[in-house]
Amino acid sequence: MNLLKNYKFISSYIYFNKTTFIRKMQGGKLLDIGCGNHSPYKAKSANKSIYYVGVDIDKYCIDDSDLKASDEIYFFEVEDYFEKINSEINHSFNYIICTHVIEHLPDKEILFKTIKQKLAKDGKCLITTPNINSINFPSTVNTLNYYDDKTHQGMPVTFQQIYDLCIKNNLCLSMFRLRNKSLLSYVLGFILEPFRILLKRSLPFTWNYWGFEDLYIIEHVRTSI
Repeated sequence: MNLLKNYKFISSYIYFNKTTFIRKMQGGKLLDIGCGNHSPYKAKSANKSIYYVGVDIDKYCIDDSDLKASDEIYFFEVEDYFEKINSEINHSFNYIICTHVIEHLPDKEILFKTIKQKLAKDGKCLITTPNINSINFPSTVNTLNYYDDKTHQGMPVTFQQIYDLCIKNNLCLSMFRLRNKSLLSYVLGFILEPFRILLKRSLPFTWNYWGFEDLYIIEHVRTSI
């Protein structure tokens, strides 16, 4: 097993993250919005029963193993990215994953409109994004302070913004974890913190120690008439 490439699979047993969410899926179709960083390979390694559809703006950290793992994969121009998702991907999805995408969007609501359109009734969507407090975290080579990533737009989204966008689009916020971590992941991050300071880069579980990431699960709940 490539430990670096499969880090999220290993960590999914330590704290709830994207891979934990995927492992719990019982078949069905998954749309991965922002599928870079070998996400197709990792998703199918975690759960072979899913039908995986990935979409991104380019092949960022995507190799042959990712292309083979995908049932479908698309790369759309940033200018009409969400329009193409809605018009050219002809599926309704049981699950949608959107990890660290919303903070790159000047218009946050366009993501929620897409979730509403593509998520099947009773389907679930996972969103992760930097916590609002990350604007005050130390700067590292591979992002710990929100502004380390120059492509982030504006301020980090807050719980209230996510909640309001759900209400506006008739979606249900069914679970959230602000500053997502577990006790074990926090302890591991604490042990590695001196090395993070020395190397000036985020290490495994650094985000958990600092509470960098917020996690939300949103449902398209079936309503009775």
